[in-house]
Amino acid sequence: MLRANPPRRKTHLSLSLSLSLSLFVFAALILSLCPTSVLAANYIAPWTEAGDASNHLSDLTISGATSDNTNAGVLYWEYAATQTLTGYGAPWTENGDLQNVGASWAPTGVTDSNSSTGKLWFRASAGDPETAIYLYKTNTCSALVAHSNSVWPDGTTATFSADEGSGIAGTVSVTNGATTGCNSSSWIQGTATYDTSVTVSAYKDSAKTQLVAQGTASAFGSVTLTAQNGSGLSGSVTAASAGTDTDSGNTLTGTLEDLTAPTPVSIVASATSGGATITWETVESGSSRVEYGLTDAYGTSTAETDTSPRQTSHSVTLSALSSCTTYHYRVKSTDASTNEGVSSDQTFQTSGCSTGAGGSATYWRRLYEDGLASPDFVEWWEGTSGQTASSISQAPTPASSSSVSSASSSLNPYRLLRSSAETTLPPPSFGGTSSASSASLVPSHSASSGPSAVSFSRSQRICARVNKWIPPSSPRHSIILRRIKTWLGITCG
Repeated sequence: MLRANPPRRKTHLSLSLSLSLSLFVFAALILSLCPTSVLAANYIAPWTEAGDASNHLSDLTISGATSDNTNAGVLYWEYAATQTLTGYGAPWTENGDLQNVGASWAPTGVTDSNSSTGKLWFRASAGDPETAIYLYKTNTCSALVAHSNSVWPDGTTATFSADEGSGIAGTVSVTNGATTGCNSSSWIQGTATYDTSVTVSAYKDSAKTQLVAQGTASAFGSVTLTAQNGSGLSGSVTAASAGTDTDSGNTLTGTLEDLTAPTPVSIVASATSGGATITWETVESGSSRVEYGLTDAYGTSTAETDTSPRQTSHSVTLSALSSCTTYHYRVKSTDASTNEGVSSDQTFQTSGCSTGAGGSATYWRRLYEDGLASPDFVEWWEGTSGQTASSISQAPTPASSSSVSSASSSLNPYRLLRSSAETTLPPPSFGGTSSASSASLVPSHSASSGPSAVSFSRSQRICARVNKWIPPSSPRHSIILRRIKTWLGITCG
């Protein structure tokens, strides 16, 4: 009997895999065509101006300029300013009023059509006792353009009325009741007033199709530039005169802002017993400063040096350091743009260490000098008989536990560390606490005779002493253990 063939799933699977692979390749191709995200560069003052042959612009400030809204820090600008004369007004200049007939001149409506470039000639006519003042367009008094009403000549304000449709009005203070004839030297002249329009535009591209900032004003002087088309760019500029400048060579070029800190490399510490010299290099010029201390919290900093000029090779000397002590430090360099480069934590150890069997007395005295141990704790380690570190190191082991016990109050305590009579040592006081307990200071043992019956390593003896008389909860405990590890190479559990 014939049997039907099963479905060919393998073919469908192959097609599915091929389709998935094709989609993956297509997606990768699309991603490769997408622009990579790059941080925008910033451009700051000073800005260099090019073009502007007529000196229309000055006092330029720009903010918010980046590689996104400029052409690599370059802006292309245009200037247009018009000025239309609207007339003449205050302040008014007076000339040739020999009889002092008028003051506080304030005519209005004066234009080029009813004056001679803002100049008007005047004369006075005194009645009995009132006086009027007349204004003329010419110095021959042949074209009357306005006259005042007659008033008492005691500083009373008179009002001008227009003649011949001149449109002049305003006021004058009549101060003297005199009659004056037409005199070409007797005149007043107003200050020109204008209708001003200023437009300053900045573009991202040289074709000037991408407007990024623009400012307008109704007078010459400061013009505020505001962002256009969401550019984020703004600023200000001083407009000086009327004119139009759309030249393609009009550019503003900013200075690339330095955002990179000088990175310290090749850091070296050369230590003595009481100081150290720290040297390092930076590719970019920067200042020099070192922070240092007994932990990576530092706490002490040198003064900042090499600020003018800044350097690429740095050297700072530390002084008044403790001998045989490990110091943490880090170096800092700051460039002219206030970018600060900071190194990672570094360490060095000052010289002056003196070692012996189980360590030097100098080490334990350093604990006291640093405020980590009381004086009797130091004496407990160094002894009370004035012995030196050398004699302590060479102190012999007592012949028997009984001899140690009977002389325990006078023998150097360091010698007792080397004996088998560990349970008979008088305890010290530490941090203001005193105890008379005679509990064992080392792991339990059953020594009953002579030092040869039990042997404790150097590490065991030192660690047992510290762990017994310095509470683990005390901050001093971990500090002292770290120093023991640094000084003696011993790690206490």
